[in-house]
Amino acid sequence: MNHITFLNHSSLLVTSKKTKILCDPWFFGSAFQDGWSLLHDQSHDINDLEFEYVWISHEHPDHFSIPTISALKRKRKFLYQKTEDKKVKNFLETKGHEVIEIEHGKKTLIGDIELVLFVCDGYDSSVLFKFDDGRSFLNINDARVDLDRHLENEIMPHLVNTKLDMVSFQFSYANWAGNQGDQQISRHQQQIVDQKNIYVLETLKPKECILMASFVYFSHEENFYWNDNFYLNHALMILENLNLDTKVTIPKVNQKFDLNSRQDELGHQNNNKIAINFWSELHKSAEINFRTESIYDLQKLEEAYFDFYQRVSSKNIIINNLKDIFDENNLSLNIYLSDLDKMIRISLLSKNFFVFEDRSSREFDISVSSETFNFLMKNNFARGTIGINSRIIFNYDNAYKFFLFFFIPYSNNIGRFYNDNNLFIKDIKSIEKTAIMMSILKFNDKSRINLDKAINA
Repeated sequence: MNHITFLNHSSLLVTSKKTKILCDPWFFGSAFQDGWSLLHDQSHDINDLEFEYVWISHEHPDHFSIPTISALKRKRKFLYQKTEDKKVKNFLETKGHEVIEIEHGKKTLIGDIELVLFVCDGYDSSVLFKFDDGRSFLNINDARVDLDRHLENEIMPHLVNTKLDMVSFQFSYANWAGNQGDQQISRHQQQIVDQKNIYVLETLKPKECILMASFVYFSHEENFYWNDNFYLNHALMILENLNLDTKVTIPKVNQKFDLNSRQDELGHQNNNKIAINFWSELHKSAEINFRTESIYDLQKLEEAYFDFYQRVSSKNIIINNLKDIFDENNLSLNIYLSDLDKMIRISLLSKNFFVFEDRSSREFDISVSSETFNFLMKNNFARGTIGINSRIIFNYDNAYKFFLFFFIPYSNNIGRFYNDNNLFIKDIKSIEKTAIMMSILKFNDKSRINLDKAINA
């Protein structure tokens, strides 16, 4: 019997007659710089589960959970997309695990399961599982399969003459969605996810759909207000109203889905009611888990910036040419350090860390804590983390400057370095396609004018 067992958040256990593949295990610990916690923490001990392989969709810590993986008591075989940077592969191998690299779009036999992995948007991935009885399951997870016709061009050719039994995907947005009190950006961000999920179901018409990958809450004192929004019931209603012959399911912990049979309608509705109540009650009772650890020594912050500047400029020749492409103001950031009540200015064109004597004399581009500023300086991946954990406040007019400033190190994080002006100019236009900028640009005319001036100069 081939079946899928939902465990927690994005974690599933895919089981065939001979093979068991654990997907994206995260069972305890925080994610995204202590910005997220699981609604159902400590749900499983990974060592109590039976599996031969572990599939990781991408390196975000709610999928590639280092605390959960580090808890493994014996070596395992991991399945991961082939990447240029090899970070995930190298980390797992240093822990003694074996890593099987899966190439994009190539059929790979894992035990008695045929697996096809699809890299999406440069780093994320979804995976199609085909079983020996003809059943199939597509785990889209967080992948933005609606971008650049990825679903039609990359995935659907592998579904010719195949009836898709089940699909699973993220049901809500997972990133900053407006400053505190701004509800229209939150609604717009959810609308983007709704449209993506509607598109998936209308295109693929699977027999069943599992809503997942959003069973978390914002658990830091800086972002806890974000828990005012929880879209689980909304997501279910939107997809059920499509009137497709697809059962839309909110999963319960340890719920097993048999691909060879379908639950009756009454049982399905009761299951969804129980699951909604379970997750909603956990959401209502969530509490702050983490507090800001301030860094009061400005010299340490200055040194962190100097190290950042040296790291980025030494690995990207383009830095020397940026003065010919951008106005200096577009590659400088005014940052309000909220916990220190200080305003600073840093630049990407020259090594310059400036502290304003009077913070009210200049408006900020972004506001973060000193802890978050230090994190941004020390980690190439930090732009993505901060955009997701929502420990940031944007000046909407100048929000593009955050993405422009950290674009190069964020690209470096996935092995993309810039020594060519034309490649950089081409890539930089992707800023407007980031989820955060899509919403800001929709509701703020000045931000659109400012961004266009910056990247089309």
